[in-house]
Amino acid sequence: MNLLKLEMMNATERIAEALQMRGLFIEVKDDFIILSDENTQEDITKTKQLISSLAIPTFWQDNQFQVLVNRSPIVTMKKIIERSRARIPCPDRRLSFPVESLCSKTVWN
Repeated sequence: MNLLKLEMMNATERIAEALQMRGLFIEVKDDFIILSDENTQEDITKTKQLISSLAIPTFWQDNQFQVLVNRSPIVTMKKIIERSRARIPCPDRRLSFPVESLCSKTVWN
């Protein structure tokens, strides 16, 4: 992602990108961010808590939500990515290089 693309993103795109970088499985359809079935119920609950704690106005329906503002600061993306998380490495030992960044799952503290 380059800086120009980042600056041109709306709030939904920025939050979706940050959640993906955090390790969540999401889809964006129209203006909704959908937490797909690969996420656990705990992931969905903790995502709701995280978004709420950052005072991002949203409308939730089950495992999907709509961001109710057009713009969101880049610092919000950073907070979503870095807010208390840990990583569990992928158990696939057949690969001969570190795979933590390729196949790790978000664990909520």
